[in-house]
Amino acid sequence: MFYHDFGYLVETYRQAGVHLADDIDGYVWVQKAIALQKDPQMEFAAAIISAWPKRAEHTEHVRNATAGAANDPLLSKNLAGHLQEPE
Repeated sequence: MFYHDFGYLVETYRQAGVHLADDIDGYVWVQKAIALQKDPQMEFAAAIISAWPKRAEHTEHVRNATAGAANDPLLSKNLAGHLQEPE
């Protein structure tokens, strides 16, 4: 989905210290994608994006991704390798 891919790319560059444009918030684009299609893998991406700098929605994204990981072995592995489950 374009919204998700664009937003994730922007935030990847931002976290790497490369600023494409200060007025583009990639996280907002990922949120639009999630609103259109509930998907645990997109929630995982949102959790990665919202981890640094920490956003208030981070725990919710981790929780949503974790809930969908029961049916997705790759997502489960990525969660274990990259994010801690919420307390």
